[in-house]
Amino acid sequence: MTRFERDTRRIMKRLGTIELMAQSMDDVFVPDDLGLSGDVEARRGPRRFLDFYGDEGLRLAFRRYGLEAALEERGYEGIELDTDADDERHVLRVSGAHPDLPRRELLIELVVRRDRLVPGPDAPIARPHEVLTLDWLTMRDPARGFSAERPALPGQDAPGLGVGERVLEVLYRVTERLELDGLVGVADHFHNAVIYRRELTFLEIGPAARHLALEDALFQREELTLSQAAWAMEWGLVRDGAGDVIRHRPAAQVRSFTEDLTRVLRDEARRREVLQRATAIQVALDREAFERRWAERPPDA
Repeated sequence: MTRFERDTRRIMKRLGTIELMAQSMDDVFVPDDLGLSGDVEARRGPRRFLDFYGDEGLRLAFRRYGLEAALEERGYEGIELDTDADDERHVLRVSGAHPDLPRRELLIELVVRRDRLVPGPDAPIARPHEVLTLDWLTMRDPARGFSAERPALPGQDAPGLGVGERVLEVLYRVTERLELDGLVGVADHFHNAVIYRRELTFLEIGPAARHLALEDALFQREELTLSQAAWAMEWGLVRDGAGDVIRHRPAAQVRSFTEDLTRVLRDEARRREVLQRATAIQVALDREAFERRWAERPPDA
C-alpha cells in the first residue's frame, strides 16, 4: 500500500467500464466489446490494451489518475500515449516534449501481460492464480541530469520521474479491474528488486532467502546506499562462500488480491524458512575493489 491508494481507489469507482473501453475509432459500441463472447479476435477495431482498455479509455485513466498532471509539473507537454501488442505482451509508451530538450522523448514504457502462477515445489500455492505480470517498466526524466546526490543506477540513461508509487497504485487498480488474483513484478536489476520488495513479496522461498541475504550483507553490514549496492552487484564484486560472483536473478515478486494467495505469502512457517535459508547464505563484498571503482566514477554519472 502506498500513499496514493486511497485516491486511486476513489478514482477507480468513478471510472466506468464503457468509458475505459472506448476507442477513438469506434462509431458503435457493440455488446461484444465487453467480451461477452470470449472471442478477442472477433471484437471490432484494433486490439485493446490488455484486451480491455481502448485508446480513449487509456487517455482518460491517465488523466484522471493524475499521471498527466505529474508529468506536466515536471515541465513536459503534449503528452502522447501509444500502445501495441506482441502476442500476449502489451506495451504502453508515454512521450512528451520539454522546452529544454530538442525533441520529444520517451518518458514511460510499460510492458505487461496476463499470466498464470502455478503450484511448484518452491511455490507452495494450492491452485493456479491468474495475474498481471509486469515484465518491464521504465520511467525517465531526460530533462534532468544525474548528480552526486542522485547518481545513475545500472540500466538508467536518465534520472527517474519520481512517479513510481503512483504508477504502482494504478497497476494495482488495473489488476483489480481485470479481476485478476495479483500483480507480479520481475525485476531486471538488483535495485529494482529492492524497490519492489517494499510492496511485493517473493513468491518462491529460494529467491526470497537469497535476496534477503544480499540486502542484509550490503545494506546492514556493509552500510552501502542503494546506488552503491546496485553497482557492486553490477560490477561483479559480491561473492558467495565459494568465491563465486553473485549475479542478480530475476524472480517473481507478488502483490496478492486474493485471500488464499495472501495467506501463503504471509505464512509464518514460510517466513521462518526464508530467514533460516538466508542465514545459511554467505555474502562477501570485495570492499577494496568497490572503493576503487566507486571513486573512479564521474561524480554526476
